[in-house]
Amino acid sequence: MSEFIKKYDKIIEEIEKNIQDEEQFNFVKDKINEISTMFMNMFDNMSKYSESKINALEENQNKLEQKLNKVQNIVEDMKNDIYDDYNEDDYEFEIVCPYCNNVFTSNVETNVNQEIECPECHNTIELDWNDEECCTGSCSSCSGCSGIEEKEDLEEEVDFEIDKDDDDM
Repeated sequence: MSEFIKKYDKIIEEIEKNIQDEEQFNFVKDKINEISTMFMNMFDNMSKYSESKINALEENQNKLEQKLNKVQNIVEDMKNDIYDDYNEDDYEFEIVCPYCNNVFTSNVETNVNQEIECPECHNTIELDWNDEECCTGSCSSCSGCSGIEEKEDLEEEVDFEIDKDDDDM
């Protein structure tokens, strides 16, 4: 602001040097003061307007941050509900009791549970987690036996081709 006052004083000094009539000088000086006051009021109004807009933006930003925090809390709660109890070695299985044919579901941890009790007949059912062995094919969801059956089919085809060649000789 001091630089502005220095420039203002310099302008008034130059006007005073160039206007010899004191009445004209005072008139011009008053008009310059009016213009300066108008500009100062205009800048002051613009500053107040800008300040009010900035305050409004800050309030909106605070409201948005609060809303975002609420959404983040909700998402975090949902994530906790979904994933905290999740264990990739923990599965829910439908089990058919080989003793009483009771069908029941049970959460089974593959690394921990080796046997489970049937809730109907209370017999102990041994759980076999060995993926290398194949069942006898009696289960409804067996996928391991189909590979063995395919190998047997291929062996039969090879035997057939060998026999066919033997007949040609």
